[in-house]
Amino acid sequence: MILFFLECIYIIGIAIFSFMYHNNMRRMTYVLDAVAIILFLMGIILPISLMLMTTASALISSVVLILILMEHKVNKKV
Repeated sequence: MILFFLECIYIIGIAIFSFMYHNNMRRMTYVLDAVAIILFLMGIILPISLMLMTTASALISSVVLILILMEHKVNKKV
């Protein structure tokens, strides 16, 4: 149960980072993009964490966060 709440907090953190990332791009539809990414991440990570409830779900979440960070760094340089 505690791990589930930690996963939810982690998902919220990824969602907030995604929102900030899209806000920095200054596009007209950044809010819709951020909402779509939040729903996409929750739709993928939440069922996995509900099924596994192990460190594997945290590992998958970490990989997703690392990919988002790498994409953010690449787009920031360009």
